[in-house]
Amino acid sequence: MPALISSDEGKKSKIVVLWHQRGLAGKMSLVISALMIIYHLLFISAALAHLGIHIMISTHASISLAFMLVIIFLTSRAKKGTARNKLQWYDVVLILMGIAGTGYFFAFSDLASTHVQLAQSTMTETVLFVLLLIALFEASRRLIGVALPIVALFFIFHALFTNYFPGILNGRSFSINRLTLSFYLGDSGIFGIPMIVASTIVAAFIIFAEMLRHSGAADFFLKLAMSLFGHVRGGPAKIAVFASALFATLSGSVAGNVAGTGTVTIPLMKSVGYRPHFAAAVEAVASKGGQITPPVMGSVAFLMAEMTGIGYLAVCVAAALPALLYFIAIFFQVDFEAAKTGMKGLPREQIPPVKKTIKEGWHYIVPLVTLIILIVIVKYEAEMAALYSLVVVGLIMVFRKEARIGPARLLTACEDAAKLICIAGIACAVAGVVIGSLMGTGLGVTFSAQLLYLSGGNLLLLMGLTAIASYVLGMGMSSIAIYVILAIMVAPALVKMGVPVEAAHLFIIYWGNVAFITPPVAVAAFVAASIADASPMRTGWQAVRLAIVSFVVPFIFVLEPALIMIGEPAQIVLATITSIGGVILLAAGLEGYFFQPTSWLERSALLIGGLLLVIPGWVTDLIGVGLVSPVMVRQLLAAQSARRAAVARS
Repeated sequence: MPALISSDEGKKSKIVVLWHQRGLAGKMSLVISALMIIYHLLFISAALAHLGIHIMISTHASISLAFMLVIIFLTSRAKKGTARNKLQWYDVVLILMGIAGTGYFFAFSDLASTHVQLAQSTMTETVLFVLLLIALFEASRRLIGVALPIVALFFIFHALFTNYFPGILNGRSFSINRLTLSFYLGDSGIFGIPMIVASTIVAAFIIFAEMLRHSGAADFFLKLAMSLFGHVRGGPAKIAVFASALFATLSGSVAGNVAGTGTVTIPLMKSVGYRPHFAAAVEAVASKGGQITPPVMGSVAFLMAEMTGIGYLAVCVAAALPALLYFIAIFFQVDFEAAKTGMKGLPREQIPPVKKTIKEGWHYIVPLVTLIILIVIVKYEAEMAALYSLVVVGLIMVFRKEARIGPARLLTACEDAAKLICIAGIACAVAGVVIGSLMGTGLGVTFSAQLLYLSGGNLLLLMGLTAIASYVLGMGMSSIAIYVILAIMVAPALVKMGVPVEAAHLFIIYWGNVAFITPPVAVAAFVAASIADASPMRTGWQAVRLAIVSFVVPFIFVLEPALIMIGEPAQIVLATITSIGGVILLAAGLEGYFFQPTSWLERSALLIGGLLLVIPGWVTDLIGVGLVSPVMVRQLLAAQSARRAAVARS
C-alpha cells in the first residue's frame, strides 16, 4: 500500500526545519495543536469510550476549552509589536489560570454537580471561576476583538446589579454564589450548549475542512473556478465568486477567506479592468456568503439545529435557496458590470482546460459528495458524517500521490485546524456567559416582549426593529456569538408573531452578519480594500449593493416561507423559479445593464419587477412580469440592432 507521506516531503529535514524555525511558544503550539486534534477525534468518534475511558460531554467541553486557552496564549500576542515566538510571563500566568479553571471542572465534575443541586458553591470554586473568566475574556480579546468581552462583561455586571437598572433592565440580581453556579458549574454557562456544539460538531467539520484543504483541494477549487469562468467576460470576478463561495462555505471565516483567496482573485479582477473598490467588494461579499450557506454557515448551522430543535438537515434545506439567490445576484452583477464596461476574460493560454482540471482533481469532490450523502440520505449525525468524510480524505492522501502530505504539513494542518476551532470555541464559551445572564435575569424574554410591544403587533415593523437590533448587536463580533445572543433576545419575538422557527432564526443570521460588509464596521470589506489598495468606505458601500439579496430576501422568506422550503411543492417550485429570475433582474437594475445599457425608466422597472418576482405569489409575479416584459423586448431588439450595426461596420 502506498505510504501516506510522500517520498519528497517525508524527509526528516522538513520536520527539523519546521521545528527550528519556531521559538519555544511555536514548538509548544505545534505539539499541543496535534494533541488537541487527536483528542477531539478520539472523543467524537467514541474511540475513548470503546477503550473504557468515559468522559461526560460537559467535561469534554472543559478539556476542549483548556486546549484552546493554552494554544491562544501560546500563539496570540497581547499587543502588536510583541515578539511572536517569545512566551511572556503573563501568557504563562494566563495559561495557568485557564488550566486551573477548566481543570477543576474536569477533575471534580461530580462535586460540581452536587454543589449545583445544593445551590451552594465554595470560595475555591468562585475564585477559579473568576480566574477562568479573566483568561477567557483575554483570549477572546486577542482572537476575536474587544466587542464580545465587553458585551459579556456588561451582562455579568447586569446580572449582579439587575435590581439597580431601570425599565426593562430591572429585575432580581444574582449573588456571587448564584453567578458561580450558573455560569461555571451549571449547564447554561461557559460549558453549556454553544461550547458543547463547538467542541464536537464544529470541531469535526473544521478538522475535515482543513485536512481537505491541505491535501490540495484549495488549489483544485481555485483552478476549477478558473477553468469554468476564466475565459468569459469578467471571468476573474466570477472566479472570485465561485472559489470564495466554496472556501467560505467550508471554513466559515469571513476575514480569513478574504485574506486567503483575495490575494489571488483581487489582482486578477483588477487586471481585466474592474475598479479596485469593486474588485474588493466582490471578494468581500463572496466570502461573507459562507456565513449563510450550508453545510457550515460559519458554524452557526449546528448551533441553530441545537437551539431550535428542528434538526441539522432541516436547517440546511431551509438555508439553501436564499443562499443560492445571494450568489446568483452577485454573479450577474459582476457579469453586467463587465458587459457595461466592455471587459474581456483572461487569455486562453492562462486558463487550464476544464476536462484536464477535473481529471487531475476529481477526487477532491468525493469527500464533499460523501458528506452530503451521509447527511441527506443515510441521515448520520453531522459530526459522524464529517468524521467518515475525513476518512475519505485520508484514503485520498494514501492513494493519490499529489494529495499526499508529509509530517511537517500534517502538523501545520493540525495547527491551522486547532486555531479555527479556538475561534469558534472561545466565541461559544463567552456566548455561554451571555446566555446564562439572559436566561437567569429574564432579560432575553423581557427584550423580546419589548420588541413585540414597540411593534404594536405589526410584523413588518417588528422585522424592521429586529433587523436594526441584529445589525447593531452584530458589530465587531463573530457569527457564532452574534447568533447565540440574537437567538435568545430577538428571535422569540418573531416566533410569537407566528413566524416559522426556521424563518425567524435565518432572519437574525442574515441581519446579524450584514455588519461584516456594511460600514462603519465592514471587517470583510476593509480587509479586501487593503489588498486591492482601495478606499475602505467606498468598498463597503459597493459591497452593500452587491449583497442586496442579504438585505431584501430575509424579509420576504419571513412573510412567504416558500423561499425556505415551507409550503406546498408546487408553491415552492414556482417560488424558486420566479425568485431566481427576480434576483437576475435586480442585478440588472442595480448595474444599469441588461442586454444593453438601460435608461432610468428601464432600470426602475427592472428593480421593481425583480423585487416583485422574488416575493412568492402569483399576483406579484404577474405584476412583475408585466413590468419587465416591455423592457426585455426593447433590450433584445436594441441588442440585435447593435449586433447588425457591428457586422455592417466590419
